[in-house]
Amino acid sequence: MKVRVAFCFIFCLLGIYSIFGQKKAVASVGIMFYNVENLFDTEDDPEKNDNDFLPTSKHYWTIERYKKKLDNISKVILSVNVDMPVVVGLAEVENERVLDDLVKNTGLSKFNYKIIHKESDDPRGIDAALLYRPDLFKPLSSKFIKVIGKKGRGQLRTRDIVYTKGVLAKTDTVHIFINHWPSRLGGELKSEQKRMFAAAVMRVQVDSILKQNSRSSIVVVGDFNDDPDNMSIKNTLRARGKAEAVNKGDLVNLSAEWVGNINRIGTLKYKGKWNVFDQVIVSRFLADKTTGLCVSKAEIAALPFILQEDERHGGKKPLETYDGMKYTGGYSDHLPVLLKLQVH
Repeated sequence: MKVRVAFCFIFCLLGIYSIFGQKKAVASVGIMFYNVENLFDTEDDPEKNDNDFLPTSKHYWTIERYKKKLDNISKVILSVNVDMPVVVGLAEVENERVLDDLVKNTGLSKFNYKIIHKESDDPRGIDAALLYRPDLFKPLSSKFIKVIGKKGRGQLRTRDIVYTKGVLAKTDTVHIFINHWPSRLGGELKSEQKRMFAAAVMRVQVDSILKQNSRSSIVVVGDFNDDPDNMSIKNTLRARGKAEAVNKGDLVNLSAEWVGNINRIGTLKYKGKWNVFDQVIVSRFLADKTTGLCVSKAEIAALPFILQEDERHGGKKPLETYDGMKYTGGYSDHLPVLLKLQVH
């Protein structure tokens, strides 16, 4: 009798532990990308063209405005998903100091985000970077990929592509690339070749991974300064809508369906026209998976508080930090994008 009672007691304890003692399994993870638009500190760096963002500049970039910008960015990251993003790709950050302030001196501090960043060759000093939660993402390797033109064209002074390979949600190994391709400054056609170079560099990285393992999970996000149907994306990178990505090695552009959607919202609005410059692209294997980490959806995180009325062109537009030279205390001229992965 005593043995039976003891056995029942132990059995009950094990049952209680199984309910309350174990950590809750991760059901989904988010990978976010956000071009935060000119996240500069307030100090002059003689090696960079940061003169527009100083306390004495025409933008009057004070420590108070800098802190508000950090709080605004953290608010977006905190609000973009029910669960905090495990990986956050950022564009237009000046240096590691602003990243450190973002993860330690805002509402993000309790999530213990770590930083992967390196100064790039961009003349304005704006870089791409990756933040990650170490409890749910374990980096295995990282590198910063220079964007090199064709032979004889030299090296572009532009942002590095940030690459990190790691184990996501203790489930699968994922290859993550954060991009910020050359802008359309000077005109779309005149600057197109620069983005074609960037696309070719990115494609080489994809081919290298797929050559080693055709069943690799690859995530390519960023501000590409081109739309999903532009040549750099569709032909050079070979990132196409799921129905179009039929050839071996094609990438699936989950953002292709955002073009011309019924809500008429993109990720960037210029002269009344929405563009989808910020995109989520994955390997065919990841797009088709049904076990482990599987694609749930990709979306534009059009949070109401980061939008404002477009009084000139109608509809909505992103609430920027500056409207021309007028300080508005907003967020960014881009909207963030989010990839949701389910754990099966």
